[in-house]
Amino acid sequence: MSNVCREIITLQLGHYSNFVGTHWWNLQDASLSYDPDTSLGEIQSDVLFREGQTLGGHVTHTPRLIAMDLKGSLRTLRQEGSLYDASEEASAVTWEGSLMMHEETPAEKNPFLEDLDRLDRGQTLAEDDLHPQPRRSAAAVSLDVNSQLARLQKAYRLEGSVKVWSDFLRLHLHPRSISVIHQFNHDG
Repeated sequence: MSNVCREIITLQLGHYSNFVGTHWWNLQDASLSYDPDTSLGEIQSDVLFREGQTLGGHVTHTPRLIAMDLKGSLRTLRQEGSLYDASEEASAVTWEGSLMMHEETPAEKNPFLEDLDRLDRGQTLAEDDLHPQPRRSAAAVSLDVNSQLARLQKAYRLEGSVKVWSDFLRLHLHPRSISVIHQFNHDG
């Protein structure tokens, strides 16, 4: 029998376990090596992470995770994620009567999540705004993310702004990782 572990799927069921799991995944993401030339250590990231590709052909590493929570517990995180975001197709309206759209205003992102979005777009963080850097490869940007976040981590005061677990989640999730129970609300 082989003692090699293949894949581990993590189940996070409920709000508390998603808080704990977010800390776990942030730690795993910080230790994830994106460089295929590095030697395998004791921790093999492909056991916990799934490698995939976006529609643009970029390599992604998403956790092997199933997270369940109640409606309203995601705030700024979209249930389907943002990695494999296909452009929204306009559907043909077949209704001949009047049509009224009701849209909820999206929750505001905290500075930590805003900086993560900027890094995902290949931009540099606030302290480097005056000195723009040339465009780099995706691998160079992903390796630089940890160093840039480590420099500015003390500047984030998330104690007052974190309301749900997704307010401090660093990594992207697969579109089928999150399952929301719509019959019940998180806030009561």
